[in-house]
Amino acid sequence: EGPVIQPEGESVNWHTYWLHLWGRATQALKPSELEEHLEQILRRKEDETAEERLKTYFFDDEVWRSLPDKTRRSLIDAERQWFSTRAGRYDSLLQDLKVATENLCFDLFWQRLRKSAGSASLLEFVAEDLALQQRGRDPSLPNYAWAFSQTFFKEFISGLGLGDEDKKFLTLELPAPVRDLNSWRNPADHGANSQVRREKVQELMKKFLGLGCPGILPRLAAINHKLNPRTFRRG
Repeated sequence: EGPVIQPEGESVNWHTYWLHLWGRATQALKPSELEEHLEQILRRKEDETAEERLKTYFFDDEVWRSLPDKTRRSLIDAERQWFSTRAGRYDSLLQDLKVATENLCFDLFWQRLRKSAGSASLLEFVAEDLALQQRGRDPSLPNYAWAFSQTFFKEFISGLGLGDEDKKFLTLELPAPVRDLNSWRNPADHGANSQVRREKVQELMKKFLGLGCPGILPRLAAINHKLNPRTFRRG
């Protein structure tokens, strides 16, 4: 980079010039505004670091880009809070895992089920979905936990053209962790005094992200991307 020529004719390097501009900008801010501005910069940096860790250790870059925006945002929040020394209550991490799981399950299952044709058992799904829409609600973990145990879900999975390992994961391995997350997330929804043990949060974070084991969310994301990465994107 070449030098910067200031209006007075003085030549300075880019670093000095940037520090000069930064000083002028901060002088124009009130202390509270400066604190908020610095906090935003720190938050963006932490978000970027969290996203890089997620892409480095858990998600293929192409699969990461295919995730719904809300899923990525929730995963970044959960990962950042877990690794940050400034993290607050641990049950807030479970909320982030809950939102990430629900948004990914909506893309992978619920939205596709709405467009699928099946046997009479699919009418159970149609009735459940209609009831949710009439109440203005999106499906949540209890709705997915219910769906996973129904005949229409197993028929739906069989018709996706997936390999045996993926079908085994979706029908046999996925339901229990989703029920577990839901059962631990529910108490955290009620009251400021609810507490979730760090050990349980750690167990769920490992299970859903994939620390020392195949992660629930990376596997769901890979299957979703395999089926059709650009279909059923949800913000």
